[in-house]
Amino acid sequence: MELATSKMASISYNQEALKSLEYQFMQANGIALGAFKHVQDDEKDELLIEILVNEALKTSEIEGEYLDRDSVQESIKKNLGLESTKRKLPPSEFGISEMMVNLYGTYDKPITIDKLFQWHMMLTNVRRDLVDIGRYRTHEDPMQVVSGRLDR
Repeated sequence: MELATSKMASISYNQEALKSLEYQFMQANGIALGAFKHVQDDEKDELLIEILVNEALKTSEIEGEYLDRDSVQESIKKNLGLESTKRKLPPSEFGISEMMVNLYGTYDKPITIDKLFQWHMMLTNVRRDLVDIGRYRTHEDPMQVVSGRLDR
């Protein structure tokens, strides 16, 4: 299967290799949707915020980055257009929150290279040490995928 692209490059993967994981995800998703239907309307926003906050924190932890829960929660509220305080939010918390809300709002749209670049720009919104933000790498150094601390 191939993801939709708006540029020449595309992303492909082996759909058969992911079938069992997709099935597990769909089972868990069905349970979550069933539970969500029984939540009172006035509590649905809070549940959505909690789900997005947890996902944002876990996603960041995979990369060895530990964010402030309250700041992420506040930023998600702000990005959803819900009532929030006016305090200044740290860039890392704002970036991951902006991406999570974008993901939530566009889950039914194809993933494109442009969308991946947009998410990358959201996550790295104030980084001055990165050369290639929101585009393909342009230098000759080999790609290294490192998750967590370098000594692990």
